[in-house]
Amino acid sequence: MNSVLQEIQQRAAVLPLALQSKLLNYTMYLTQKAQEAREWNKLMLAPDLASKQPTELLVDRAKDLPAIAAFANKDPLRLQQEMRDAGLNTNGQAMAGSL
Repeated sequence: MNSVLQEIQQRAAVLPLALQSKLLNYTMYLTQKAQEAREWNKLMLAPDLASKQPTELLVDRAKDLPAIAAFANKDPLRLQQEMRDAGLNTNGQAMAGSL
């Protein structure tokens, strides 16, 4: 076991059980964040994405999200007209005088 892990173990051993539980939760949180970072790095370094700009990457990925997919293939002008017809402004909020 390396010295950092040994020191963590020694310090954790003298903590009250409630704090040991919090320490365990924190290590689980850090593990999850590290996994997310690895997945993000793998995604961003994928060979098929190397030629794209960051904005293009975000747009490509956003199209797969359910909330965006409904609008991804619609003509923007038609979408705006549909929103106006429904009494919504471009932020999706009710327009003044439409209620």
